[in-house]
Amino acid sequence: MGKFSGGLSLLACLLLPAVLFAGILRKSCDEFPNNLAFLETVSPSPYTKDYQSHWVHAQNETAIALVVPGLNNRTSAMNGVVQYLRERNISSLVLALDGQRGDIEEMKHVRPEDWQKSFYYAYCQARNRAEEVNEKIVYVGYSLSGLVMVDSVLQDTETAIQFDKQILFVPALHPRPITRLVELFGIFGKDFIVNGLTPERYRAYPGTSMAAYEALFRDVDFVKKTSWPSSLNVPTNIFISPKDELVQLEGVEKLLDQKGMTNWQIELVKKRGDWTEPYNHLIIDRASAGNLEWKRIERLMDEVLGVQLDDPQVRYSSEWEYTGPALIGPACGFFENNRVKVRAASQAVQDCEQSTHQKCQVFEYDMNSREGSDGILYRDYRSRGYCRARAYARPQTAHKS
Repeated sequence: MGKFSGGLSLLACLLLPAVLFAGILRKSCDEFPNNLAFLETVSPSPYTKDYQSHWVHAQNETAIALVVPGLNNRTSAMNGVVQYLRERNISSLVLALDGQRGDIEEMKHVRPEDWQKSFYYAYCQARNRAEEVNEKIVYVGYSLSGLVMVDSVLQDTETAIQFDKQILFVPALHPRPITRLVELFGIFGKDFIVNGLTPERYRAYPGTSMAAYEALFRDVDFVKKTSWPSSLNVPTNIFISPKDELVQLEGVEKLLDQKGMTNWQIELVKKRGDWTEPYNHLIIDRASAGNLEWKRIERLMDEVLGVQLDDPQVRYSSEWEYTGPALIGPACGFFENNRVKVRAASQAVQDCEQSTHQKCQVFEYDMNSREGSDGILYRDYRSRGYCRARAYARPQTAHKS
């Protein structure tokens, strides 16, 4: 009897995750509480600002966005996108996917099902808010999260997942064959960490677990062999470089044609202007895409989302960052601070003058700060060897007394 009951206990342990997973998907959005507790790690992360799911609210909401970073990215990697959305009165729920919420041990056991349930829960939070304010719900995802969005839509959820508009930065729908060579490291086990090249300020950890890679490739195989519903065929912009190191443009184009995604528009990206990150897969903000290309990306996002700046005459902002040792003195010393300040000011004035056709000037700076999940600028970059400046410009004729 003891052996029999022990066998039942083992079976229950094996089935429990599947039962809990099915339970989440079998709930309607109306049944979930209005909070993000389900999306938090078991033990609170000391990196809450960068690693946890959070809301960033706009003053006069015109839409609600679900924003999700890519594989092994911290949530703050999407700050450029979130700032763009808030300037257009779109509130954002930024989702931290399982495995990249501040505890690398969680990443060593992550499964596609974990991403699906978190995505569904986050979607319901965003959807419920959109219904509350009677506005549209949009999606913005990068790399892995574009794939996870499609995978989640294909699941049999109690409330169907559907967005009104979608913005996808290099969705990982068709990895290059060379990308899948990482599967060879699977012989070392799911908890083996493969070091990556993602810059520190974007990544969650120095490397990615094989469990996460296996989950990604399982999702890729699933979405390729599964029919896509018409609910996915909403106005969508895909931003991708033909030189992307990880995702194959031709494969994505072929897949979209096979699935009948006639409303999905591919926009080719080429880094232009001052950019600080050399990887073509990384194009999610001004620093990584280049200031000139990011301006073009913003215009294209405006078109697909049907939005514009709340009051383009008020201010134009630009942000620049320096990473590395100080030339003289402590980190973020005089020379580094002055460098990012001058570059931020120059770009802010240029953006303002090109948009308003008036002479513009900088009227405010914010130094060595960044935006937290609560929308407040907080300072922590000096101790980490970063220098950041944000400059605000407006026409010289504006706001004169």
